[in-house]
Amino acid sequence: MQRSPLTNAERDKAVVELFRLAGAKPEEIVLQDAGRGANNVIVVKKGKSDRVIVVGAHHDKTREGAGTIDNWTGATMVTNLYQTLRNQDTDATFVFIGFAREEEGLVGSQVYVRSLDAAKKGKIDSRTNIDTVGVDMTGLWRNNSTPALVARGMEAAKEAGLPVVSMIFHGGDADSTSFRRGQIPALTILGASEKVIWDISHSANDTMAAFSLKHYKDAFDAALALLRSLDRRALGPVPRGQI
Repeated sequence: MQRSPLTNAERDKAVVELFRLAGAKPEEIVLQDAGRGANNVIVVKKGKSDRVIVVGAHHDKTREGAGTIDNWTGATMVTNLYQTLRNQDTDATFVFIGFAREEEGLVGSQVYVRSLDAAKKGKIDSRTNIDTVGVDMTGLWRNNSTPALVARGMEAAKEAGLPVVSMIFHGGDADSTSFRRGQIPALTILGASEKVIWDISHSANDTMAAFSLKHYKDAFDAALALLRSLDRRALGPVPRGQI
């Protein structure tokens, strides 16, 4: 987390390094061109089936602040989740992605979704997005997520005894939107309440001073509980009008 002041070009390379440190072999780390010299960083963890669960977070930042919360928290958490799951037997195949250029209009996630043909889209059961966590709570962004996935996330959190809320949040957007527009069920996990998020995100206050390791761990545990639940029991199919 201390490395969050990196420029976007440096973050791109740092995410590659974090995946490597988490156990990914160089040939398992794939760079997808997201334009303007930026890359989506993709690592696949094979499962027993070709049912796919996508886990991702954007790694770029705005000019203001260090971008610690928005969204180095999410970028590092994706690599931590990969490290946790990489050697475990799973039914689903997990695709871990660090997305580029989210702050420019969800560009990296749109590039990824557009790269999928109908067959590949059909194999994706769900997409979990992690954005702006580790401040003062853990919540599922209800009005920017697939309802069935929010329900599963809350169910998984309750079973694990985790402090997670279903929240309505107005303002901003997230990479989950690119997937939902592509008819792929998606959810965003947030970790900052509406009363503080705009005092931090996209501002000079987005530094380590706003970071809480406890709340970061809470968000990690919630994400992991959801992913394990989705691995045990598929979410879909979700009716088109309910994505």
